[in-house]
Amino acid sequence: MVTCPYKSCAYSTNVYTSFNAHKSRTHGDSSSADLFNHVSTDEDSVGLSAAGSSVENVDLCEGLGPSENEDTLDDEDDGLCDMNQLNIQLRQNLASLFLKMQAILHVSDLAAQEIHHLGQVFLLSRPLLKQNISEVLQKHSTIVNDAVLEEVVSVVMDSNVFVRATAEGAELSSNKRRKSYIERAYPVVMPFQYVIEHGHAAVYVPILPMIQELFKHTDAFDKIQEARCSQPSHYMSHRDGSYIHANELLSASPELKLPLILYVDELEVSNPLGTSRKIHKLLSVYWVLADLPSKYRSALHVIQLALLCKVVAVNSGKRSRNNPESESPHCNIKRPRRAEVNYLPNFPRGEDASSLERLRVQVVEEVSKMDKNLQMIERLMQTTYALRRKQIIADNPSQSVKDLLENWPALRIESQVCAEFHRITNINLRSKFYAELDKHTPRLLAVYRQKAARTGKTAEALRSIFSAYDLLEQCDVNHRRTAALRALPVFLCEDDSAFFRTWNTEKESEPDIADLAVGLLTMVNEDPSSPVQFSPARIAIVLEGDIVLNDLSYLADAFLMLLGLMYALNICYPKKLIHTFHFIQKVIMGLDDFKPLTPRLLNLKNDLLGRV
Repeated sequence: MVTCPYKSCAYSTNVYTSFNAHKSRTHGDSSSADLFNHVSTDEDSVGLSAAGSSVENVDLCEGLGPSENEDTLDDEDDGLCDMNQLNIQLRQNLASLFLKMQAILHVSDLAAQEIHHLGQVFLLSRPLLKQNISEVLQKHSTIVNDAVLEEVVSVVMDSNVFVRATAEGAELSSNKRRKSYIERAYPVVMPFQYVIEHGHAAVYVPILPMIQELFKHTDAFDKIQEARCSQPSHYMSHRDGSYIHANELLSASPELKLPLILYVDELEVSNPLGTSRKIHKLLSVYWVLADLPSKYRSALHVIQLALLCKVVAVNSGKRSRNNPESESPHCNIKRPRRAEVNYLPNFPRGEDASSLERLRVQVVEEVSKMDKNLQMIERLMQTTYALRRKQIIADNPSQSVKDLLENWPALRIESQVCAEFHRITNINLRSKFYAELDKHTPRLLAVYRQKAARTGKTAEALRSIFSAYDLLEQCDVNHRRTAALRALPVFLCEDDSAFFRTWNTEKESEPDIADLAVGLLTMVNEDPSSPVQFSPARIAIVLEGDIVLNDLSYLADAFLMLLGLMYALNICYPKKLIHTFHFIQKVIMGLDDFKPLTPRLLNLKNDLLGRV
């Protein structure tokens, strides 16, 4: 390798044309004073002195002629070297043209082969070329015989790179020969095909050889070693995050590590509205060097393909029409379904399952005390949030509510239910629920009364609710909230008979809730005279036949806590009240899961928002 003779430059190469390009690009404005002392100069060239062992005397045209023992390069050799390099470069440019036609312009192999007819046109123009050369020679009073003229014409014809490279039997004459030439002359990494079960295949482009070629032929390696600007408490790049600092592989030693960013994309190659949709859909995985500056990571030539296969190949063997007993194609993929923000987070930095389990035991011990330290419970519940979500969602999603609350008894505390809801959604449960409910209650009651003025079972049920509401001597905000929530499932034509239960504590020693999966239990001290209890003794939340919370004063408090428990324990909404809870989630709480509202919910939402 020959090192650049200019001071403060570490560039080195063994290709003459590359050095010329570097010299003109980097040292175009430099003078002889910028050269090393052992480098001699003259008016036309810059040579490397034979003295000193720090600069090697290597032939800049490697492989074109033996010159390792020569101290200087003769002008004649330089000219020959330039011509050979020009010839090679022109061939590569022509090969690049064919490659771009097929890869970028999507020209078919047959159409590309037809371009060879241009060579035939050039051969047929030989008489015209001969005549033009003859006229030029006569113009300059140069007389040559026909043999010399034919020789000149033949040399001109043979010097045409396109004709010579695409002639029959030449390197670029056919698609197969062009492919072989590109594999030899270009840094090509060949993909591998892997056969997946059920006859499907996937094509993989090795990532490590691609990185090696990328570093060898581009300046990507220099870019990732550039000094990165980092400011305390500022997230400038992925290197500033806590996860990469916790990763021993990426941060333990000062050795160079190359983290990658992976992208997954699916593309439909057939008519998405036709009968072949999803059959030929392709799955592609791309990667990019994460340490590249952000301004380079979005460049197309930096994003590399790693894997390509059909989507049906990934889902093969899963549940389908032909395999109804197999597992779902998307099983074991946990995704938020109700607009959860922190659905399944990672463990905190420096913590693992065993350390978090010890903290869980501390939570159980602290909750069991008569004098609970609520601040300590809050801190421990915050730290063990990731472990709790992992156990609820991933490890044992079918675990009963009773067993789950035995492991996490703090979820029986109202403040912790609200705190857990905030951890999941980043929304304050109490303030958001009460504020939005109070804003919509006047309009909700008006809509209910309009419906009650009609005929039918729904109107009759609404009239019975408002009959009890109108008989109240003093109507406060809690009564209005109760009327709005109690009439909501009735207005939406849903069966709430199993959800709302009443327990007369004077006549019955135990409530009838053994078969109640999700519901609200209203406790009264006398026989209820109306379907709605505006001033109950207490209201309890029942989950899977177990009373979870039993000291709630009003129906709005019960709905609020029940919504928090459903998010905290990942419980599905009751099927018979699906519209009621979707209204509370999407309209009241504003937790939009980007799924369209049903027509009845959309009509109610439009009635509310049109008058608010």
